[in-house]
Amino acid sequence: MKWIGRILLGALLVLSVSSIGLSQPTSPTATTSTVSISVERTSKYGTCWKGGEICVAPTASMFVGQVNLDSGDFMGGLIPGVGYGLTYKKNKFECGAAIYLSSDLTDDPKVIQSSLVLSIMEYVRIGAGFISTEHIGTNPIIQFGIGADFLK
Repeated sequence: MKWIGRILLGALLVLSVSSIGLSQPTSPTATTSTVSISVERTSKYGTCWKGGEICVAPTASMFVGQVNLDSGDFMGGLIPGVGYGLTYKKNKFECGAAIYLSSDLTDDPKVIQSSLVLSIMEYVRIGAGFISTEHIGTNPIIQFGIGADFLK
């Protein structure tokens, strides 16, 4: 279960960096010159740089299938997921990466999924991660589905 802690720590790091302005000293001497990057707020939860080309924002997906890499089993159905990640958008081209968490805690056994999901062509989502099932263990998976970023 160490991987869940590492993924959550990474997600918190992304959230903290997105909520502060970035500045970096230009020389290690006693002067305090800084270089600033302009940050634009585009939504309540997102932040963009470079005129809206690079954004950090929430994202949601509906996965329609996943493959368990240990057993080779294919599982179809609607699997919702919520993530937070980085998106690059220029004209009509959009791609990005986000950390996703999803769970099914209502049934027995309980299931928690975490994955790194790549977005291409604005709505297509492909992810790789782990599914942890109570009493069974943790297995690597590949997911695919559709989704959207909440940039505006």
